[in-house]
Amino acid sequence: MTETPVWPSDGITWASILQGLGPVGLAFYVWDIGMKKCNIPVLCTASYAALLLSTLVLIAAVSDKPSLALLLSAGLITGGALLAVLTSWRAKQSA
Repeated sequence: MTETPVWPSDGITWASILQGLGPVGLAFYVWDIGMKKCNIPVLCTASYAALLLSTLVLIAAVSDKPSLALLLSAGLITGGALLAVLTSWRAKQSA
């Protein structure tokens, strides 16, 4: 209530719509199907992709260059996915 409202510009509005229809909206739909029919550890690992896709849509919609913070974040997300894959693979090998 004490902050000045900031209305989204055209690029941000379209980015929000595209994220809702694309990676973020699709992620919830696919997650529901995956939890019912798929390999849950693989699904959990693949869920990291939704974060990267939504970030790429946002960058493309606002025609902005990725900052160092975004590149570092993308690297950490990818590293988390790789760590999950390796952990799952090692658990399968030892079982």
